Amino acid sequence: TALMSEASTARAQVERANGMILRLVSGQAPHLDRAWSTFSRRVTETLHREQRQLLQQQSSLDKGRDRLLSQQRMALQLAQDRFSRLGAGLCVAERQRGLFAASRVASLSMALITKETSRLELASTVFDKTNPLALLGRGFALVRGPGGEIISSAQQARDAGKLDLAFADGHVIAEVAKAQ
Repeated sequence: TALMSEASTARAQVERANGMILRLVSGQAPHLDRAWSTFSRRVTETLHREQRQLLQQQSSLDKGRDRLLSQQRMALQLAQDRFSRLGAGLCVAERQRGLFAASRVASLSMALITKETSRLELASTVFDKTNPLALLGRGFALVRGPGGEIISSAQQARDAGKLDLAFADGHVIAEVAKAQ
C-alpha cells in the first residue's frame, strides 16, 4: 500500500507539473508542445513501468516471504513435535535453530524490501532531476528569442535583441544592452 500511495502521489505530481508546464509554454511554437508531449508520455510510461515492476516484485517478495514463513512454521511445528519426543536437551538446541532460521528469513525479507525501496527512491530522484519545472524552480530560466526560438549562447542573445525569459513563476521580456 505504501508503494501504491507513493505511485499515486507521483502521478498527481506529474499531472500538476503537466498543467503548470502547459500554462508556461502556451502560445509557444508547436515543436515545444510535441517535445513536451513526448517527454510527458515517456516519464509517465517510465513511472508506470517502474510502478508495475515494483508492484510485481513486491508481490513476488510477499509471496516468497509468506511461502518461506509457512514452510518455517511447518518446520517449527514438526521440530516442536520432535523435540517433545527427544527430550529437554535436544529441544533447546532445535528450538534455537528454528528461531535462527526464522530470524534469517525476516532479515532477508527486510534486506529485499530495503533494496526495492532504494530502487523506488532512485526512480523518484531521476524523475525530480528530469522535471523541467524543478529546474526552473532552482533558479534556471528558459531563454527564447522574439520568434520563440531557444537561445543558448551569449552571441545568439546579442543578435536577438529582445528575449523572453521563462521562470518558474512567469515570463519576463528583456532587452539586450549593447556591450561597450
